[in-house]
Amino acid sequence: MTFFSKETTALNRTNLRKLALEILHSGIERVLPENEMYNNISVSDGSISVFGEKHSFSGNLYVIGSGKAAAIMAGTFEDIAGVQKIREGYVNAPRSFPLKKIIVNEASIPIPNERGYRGAKKICEIAKNAKKGDIVVCLISGGGSVLMPHPVDGVSLLEKQQMTKLLFEAGVPTYSIQHVRKHVSKMKGGRLAKLIQPAKVIGLMVSDVVNPADVCAAGPTMPDDSTYDDAYDVLTKYGLLEDVPDSIISHIVRGKNRHEEETPDSQELFWSNVYNYDIVNNKMALDAMAGKARSFGFETLILPPVIGSTEFVTRMFARKIRDVRKRAKKYAIIASSEMAVALRGNGRGGRNQELAARLIGELSSDRTSVFASLDSDGQDYIKGIGGAIIDNQTARKAIFENISPGSFLDKSDSYYIHDKLGTLIRMESTGTNVGDIHIYLQE
Repeated sequence: MTFFSKETTALNRTNLRKLALEILHSGIERVLPENEMYNNISVSDGSISVFGEKHSFSGNLYVIGSGKAAAIMAGTFEDIAGVQKIREGYVNAPRSFPLKKIIVNEASIPIPNERGYRGAKKICEIAKNAKKGDIVVCLISGGGSVLMPHPVDGVSLLEKQQMTKLLFEAGVPTYSIQHVRKHVSKMKGGRLAKLIQPAKVIGLMVSDVVNPADVCAAGPTMPDDSTYDDAYDVLTKYGLLEDVPDSIISHIVRGKNRHEEETPDSQELFWSNVYNYDIVNNKMALDAMAGKARSFGFETLILPPVIGSTEFVTRMFARKIRDVRKRAKKYAIIASSEMAVALRGNGRGGRNQELAARLIGELSSDRTSVFASLDSDGQDYIKGIGGAIIDNQTARKAIFENISPGSFLDKSDSYYIHDKLGTLIRMESTGTNVGDIHIYLQE
């Protein structure tokens, strides 16, 4: 199996590039959710076993969910359980394909749309219908918060779309965005799990975040200890109070004044009826990448997760690259990050494309080296583009092509840089999503 296109395969102009792409591919293969689900989940009459833990139920089995991996997870779970055991199932995903029992509803990302809203209402309907003795399996993965929009009363979908766009353009970090989303949604911040009560909840997650688990898809089945005050503080910090629709500001202010119900925190008693499991996460991807790099003879360093703006992550990588460049031996740096990009113009690109473009000048021509950055779902904001790969000859080519990366980055146009330099990683959707992964190699 390969997720990379023929154009990306053609990027293997050097052995080091070939190895970098193989290492990235090994990380993605390790976190395909279907593999872990088949190995660790079983369903029999009246019980579900997850990682050896048995959950009994006497009533119906329902399946709901949302996220970039939701369709693959739904198909896998349906195969494990068998269609006869599932009473009803419905998930929101970026693309639809037919299953025997579970409906896969195609919704939009990165901006929510009407199809996602209609799907979210259907998911809520199933959740409300679940009774004591029933069990509801929730398939949650990265992107689930956008794909499952269900704003609170008094806030329209259009206003939710405007808020989402403003948060992205301001470069607000994911964990801060989720503080806001949780407090203007009927499902996020643990509200979906509460809605399902008194039925039992099994949350199966493919996590794309390096922060606490409740950040993934804004934690619809996780306790939420953030508050309306936190949501208001995010909008204040990034200067969005004047731009975000009045209905959203009014709702958050009412919440600050204790006139709106807070999201369910960890002290709520119903959490004893909710069981959440990480099916795959980015640590698993990084460990697989490190193992592959070592098999190629590289001394390997896995960095702690990096959180911040693309400028911050660039500076961190630049320091690490300078540190290891002095070493004579083959060396690999492997990492994951949670980056935010503040938009500056009308250009095209994504987090990983921008990070690679910013590091072009750091790969010295006197040391054979390569850096690749990839969104593990196969889409770095632009469909068909997973990220970018550069090496120690890229800066020289940029000069030859009369391309100044800085001038295009000032317009948030990292796509143009890589398109002209032939450094885009073109690929298909992977069916998983554990966030952004990175590899630096030198020899």
